[in-house]
Amino acid sequence: MIIAHGNGIVQADIALLAAHRDRVGVTHGPKGYLKYALGPLTPIRDLLAAEVPVGYCTDGAASNSTLDIFENMRITALTQKHAADDAGWFRSGTALQLAGPGAAAVIGQSGSIGELRVGARADVILVDVSGFHCQPVHDLASTLVYCVQPSDVRTTIIDGKVLMRDRVLTTIDREALLKEFRDRATSLTDRSHGRSIQGYTT
Repeated sequence: MIIAHGNGIVQADIALLAAHRDRVGVTHGPKGYLKYALGPLTPIRDLLAAEVPVGYCTDGAASNSTLDIFENMRITALTQKHAADDAGWFRSGTALQLAGPGAAAVIGQSGSIGELRVGARADVILVDVSGFHCQPVHDLASTLVYCVQPSDVRTTIIDGKVLMRDRVLTTIDREALLKEFRDRATSLTDRSHGRSIQGYTT
């Protein structure tokens, strides 16, 4: 079972989740929680101490806007430090752990995805850290967590298949997809029928 948003977890839940850690995982999408003042934040420190798998989620476009997992990772690192009043907690390595092996464990696929090793599926992104916003690269993990933007991802490989090479999509017609997005968005947000549609106060 995946608990899609762990910001509703209270201290009394930790032991229950720990008792089922082999088949339960928690995801954390802090941008939406902050945007809509939903709290408290997911108690990641306590969950990890109880060996409950934790990974990231983005939620939908209406609450997250960018669907940027790098952004969620960065916000998580900053807010977890702040919530714990401990700058030494949730270091860059922890942030990356949740993005890889942690996320794999949440969906019950530890060992097959989420890490670079023989026998795992070849899910890889190649990131360019040569941009000015990444300088100086004094610590690669820190750069990946706090500096990298989605546009820095140059190549994406999923299960050994290259889906994007040098920022060019290899399996998707970008213009056709954007047109489909626009057409669907127009239909989804049409108010001429007089009925209400889902609304978000931002």
